[in-house]
Amino acid sequence: MNDSLLIAPESKEQLIDDSLLTALNDSTDRTDIDSTKKEKQVFESPISYNATDSMAVSLEEGDQVVYLYGGANIKYGTIELTADYISVN
Repeated sequence: MNDSLLIAPESKEQLIDDSLLTALNDSTDRTDIDSTKKEKQVFESPISYNATDSMAVSLEEGDQVVYLYGGANIKYGTIELTADYISVN
């Protein structure tokens, strides 16, 4: 008597006929499809900011605004901005 699990199949069709190997036909196993959506990157380099006095963040009406007070400084790539007061949205 030959055990079908120990004999190497000659074709994929032979594997599919074996009820123990139905995972080959599993339509939920889709590792070939990347379902994650990659968001477009808004900025090309990191933004660093600081202030000697204070910083505040406003999240009103769905907008995010950062307020920098006293010796405010922002660096983005090769751009650097220094002022007494800066607001960024």
